[in-house]
Amino acid sequence: MTLIAFEILWAVVALGLPVTVMTWYLVNRLYQSGKITTGSDRESVKESFRQAKKDWKENKKQSTDFLEQRWLRFGGGFYGITALVTFLLIETREIAGFIFNFPGFAELFKDGVVSLLVDIFVGQIQNFVSAMVWFTYWADTRQLMWVWAVVAYAAYWLGLSVATKSLEELLSDWNEMLDKLRR
Repeated sequence: MTLIAFEILWAVVALGLPVTVMTWYLVNRLYQSGKITTGSDRESVKESFRQAKKDWKENKKQSTDFLEQRWLRFGGGFYGITALVTFLLIETREIAGFIFNFPGFAELFKDGVVSLLVDIFVGQIQNFVSAMVWFTYWADTRQLMWVWAVVAYAAYWLGLSVATKSLEELLSDWNEMLDKLRR
C-alpha cells in the first residue's frame, strides 16, 4: 500500500501538476484567440481542439505559439498534452544534464561535427518516441502504469475544468466544496 501511495504522490508532482498547467495554458490560448468562450462545455472544448488540429494541418504556420504547435504535433487533446509535457520534461532533464556534466569541446567534437549533429538528431527522435509512449516512460513497473494514466487524465480534467470556467464560477465551486467538507 505504501508503494502505491508513494507512486500516486510522485505521479501528481512529476506529471499531474505540469499536465494541469499545460492544459490550462493551451485552453486559455483558445479563449484568447476567440475559438471557445468561457463556460463552454467539455464537448465544445473537444470540438475546438479538433478544429485547431484541422486548421493546423491545413496551414502549419497559422499557429505561432511554440507550445501550441508542439501540442498539435503530438496529436492534440489529452494525449497530445501529456506527450508534450513528457517531451518537455525529458528535454529539460537532458539539457540540464549536459550543462552540469559538460564533457568539454574536445570530447564533444572528437568524432566530428557530422557525428555530433547525427547524435543530436537521433536523440530528438528517441525523445519524441519516449514522449509518444509516455505511459511507459513514467511508470517504473507495468503494474503501476495505471496510476500514471489516471493521474495524467485527472490532471487534464482539472486543467480543463479550471480553464473553462469564469473566476466567479470557480470561486462558487470552491465554496460549495468547502461547505460540503465542513458538514
